[in-house]
Amino acid sequence: MKQVGLAALVGLGFILFLIPLQNYMADQIGVIRRHMVKLTDERVKLVNEFLQAIRVVKYYAWEVPIEERVQSVRSKEVSMLMSYLSAAGRLRELLFSAQPIAAIL
Repeated sequence: MKQVGLAALVGLGFILFLIPLQNYMADQIGVIRRHMVKLTDERVKLVNEFLQAIRVVKYYAWEVPIEERVQSVRSKEVSMLMSYLSAAGRLRELLFSAQPIAAIL
């Protein structure tokens, strides 16, 4: 312990402090991802319904309303994707920066 000193304990404490934070961020990423998968499933379902009923859609000229429904779901999906990527980026930066900061402390 004399060789390592108090500085090592400070760095270790910092790393231990980050473990719950990393777990919380990973949980949030999981929540976002699950929500995004639901939106993707909804969009794929809409597109499949559209493709199966393409003749009826063309006959009644429902292309625009169906496109609006699909685009609405897609915009929600893209919004969740951006949230997911942002959260994943924050977690990645935390993980990459933790060791050098702990070494400096």
